[in-house]
Amino acid sequence: MITKERVLQALSSVKDADGDIVSRGLVKNVNIYTDGVEVILSLRDMAPESIRDVSRRVEESVGGVEGAGKVKVVVSPMVGAPPVGASASRISTVIAVASGKGGVGKSTVAVNLAVSLARMGHRVGLLDADIYGASAHLMLGKDAAPTADNNRIQPATVQGVKLVSMGFFSRSDTPVIWRGPLVGKAVKDFVDMTDWGELDYLVVDLPPGTGDAPLTLAQSLKLSGVVLVTTPQEAAVQVAMKAHYMFKRLGIPVVGVIENMSHFVCQHCGKTTEIFGKGGGRRVAERLGIPFIGELPVLPALSAAGDTGVPLDPAEDRSAAIFDEVAETVARLVRER
Repeated sequence: MITKERVLQALSSVKDADGDIVSRGLVKNVNIYTDGVEVILSLRDMAPESIRDVSRRVEESVGGVEGAGKVKVVVSPMVGAPPVGASASRISTVIAVASGKGGVGKSTVAVNLAVSLARMGHRVGLLDADIYGASAHLMLGKDAAPTADNNRIQPATVQGVKLVSMGFFSRSDTPVIWRGPLVGKAVKDFVDMTDWGELDYLVVDLPPGTGDAPLTLAQSLKLSGVVLVTTPQEAAVQVAMKAHYMFKRLGIPVVGVIENMSHFVCQHCGKTTEIFGKGGGRRVAERLGIPFIGELPVLPALSAAGDTGVPLDPAEDRSAAIFDEVAETVARLVRER
């Protein structure tokens, strides 16, 4: 049976004057599928002819392993590369919040995760990379605004969180009608041109899907980990799994799954109603073999907080404490990677 260990052993035979590609850290990931093997390489310092030569030798070495099947080599020049930009180099941990599917409350989770991390005493930034559907600026201080200094963006600071969002740069009644490459460029500009300063955590609210924005971020920032957000329905579960496989192919760790809108507790009778079904988040975690971070219930107060732009405060609303627990768990899982 083909295993990752056997593939890596074969790859260690691919060498040049500086050593083998495994010990040099050029192999970013190995994915085993039913019909073959996928090897992801980071060859950003090599000339094109050297990249072609290494790719050919990788195919030959892995193809010689019994049971390997079809061998696919993916060369991602920027995967695993150091963060770009002077500001990005001072960010300790980058956590992306993703869903693959819209409407599951991903932005709500990203905003409240960032606020909770700041409340714990960390230096936190929030990058709203959802160019088409920017909403973090509405949930976290409608009246705030970034400024510019020496052609660099100075983030707005709200609730102890430094925030940049496309929502600050476009009119509320005007849609962003851009093709994919422009979206990727906007995300890269937000990374390169923002003066984030010293940050312990940068939380990135990714747009739904597996397109230009997440790919650009994977190339522009060294993501420490991804948190997947789903709702209980099977449709959301399936799409979340697709998002997981995208990050896996890019060699980016998914640290866990959050099930949002898990249930509703009646404030009058205390009865729990599972409006959207049951157990979707756990099913994702079990199928993919990743941690299940927890369930977030439907909270009317949370919806109201998103509309007013003032996040819930645990001192005033006990339901907000659930995000502090989630933040602690996410921080621990990222540290343990």
